[in-house]
Amino acid sequence: MKNNNNNKQKNDATEIVVSNLKGLDKLGKAKTSIQLTVSYRDVEDWKERVGEEIRCIYIGCKEEEGDNGSYTLALFTEADGTQFCCAQTILIEAVKNLQAGQGVAITCTGVKKRKSGGGTVVMFEVLALDFRVDV
Repeated sequence: MKNNNNNKQKNDATEIVVSNLKGLDKLGKAKTSIQLTVSYRDVEDWKERVGEEIRCIYIGCKEEEGDNGSYTLALFTEADGTQFCCAQTILIEAVKNLQAGQGVAITCTGVKKRKSGGGTVVMFEVLALDFRVDV
């Protein structure tokens, strides 16, 4: 009797999977929507965008653990649906107290060498836009 019960469960699962696949023929013709993959913008990415205003929606900040300790990531979505995250301190400090869904205009104003400790600092101008969406 156990075998019959197991077979019934397998058949039920198969029926669910098959019934959920109706319309599969339309999959190849479906248009793409927004990009769901989030890319990380590092110093080199920002160097290429110096002076360029990027209008986007602030999604929020998230604490992460890395090899060198914890750090904060900020997540944004651009008007074309491109999603990106970054961990540059100046940008994080500018947006960390905003509500998720706030429109912002981000302009990288330059990249400077740190005076001590090596590395670089990415400089930003961040402006809140008169635009907000529910996230």
